[in-house]
Amino acid sequence: MNKNFIEAKGHISYSVRSIFQKHQDEVLQSKSNGEVITAHFGSFSQGFIYTLTNELEELLISNRDKRSVVKRLFSILIEGLQNLRIHGKKDEFDRQVGFLLIVRYKDRYHLRMANLIEDEEQERLEEYLKNINKCSEDDLNQTYLDILRRDFMSQSKGAGLGFVTTILKADSKINYSIHKVSESKSLFNFAVDLLR
Repeated sequence: MNKNFIEAKGHISYSVRSIFQKHQDEVLQSKSNGEVITAHFGSFSQGFIYTLTNELEELLISNRDKRSVVKRLFSILIEGLQNLRIHGKKDEFDRQVGFLLIVRYKDRYHLRMANLIEDEEQERLEEYLKNINKCSEDDLNQTYLDILRRDFMSQSKGAGLGFVTTILKADSKINYSIHKVSESKSLFNFAVDLLR
């Protein structure tokens, strides 16, 4: 039987870890002089997120990055971590696994985050990301306002607002990939760049 997913040792978390390690190794082995400043694979508890953001803020301030860069990076980071915590699915051991990788280059930061999704979410997610990646900044701003208005009136959770916020704050489109890791789950992996 041919399976189109990573079946490393039969565990979803092992597959996710392998993908995380691949991305980290690409940075370490490249000649682009990227420095991994934050790398985490596993779960993202509220306490961990609090500690991570405090330590990262101190690091960025000590690097003398512009305040506007720090604020935009944090906006993207918080949106991504919220996405991971709210929408990330659980593995076969009932753990919500994902990863975060932040790389500092001379001219930019590269943020990569990943979480598990159900396979039936893939098509809708890809269609949404393709559409917002095509939007102009004016269209994105209008979409942002439309989502805020709709959600205020309907008391919903801001579906799609995080990705719109991310693309407005980043200096790149949302680069994403989806890797099948089990019969019913895939790893959604997205990255953006932010100029320093």
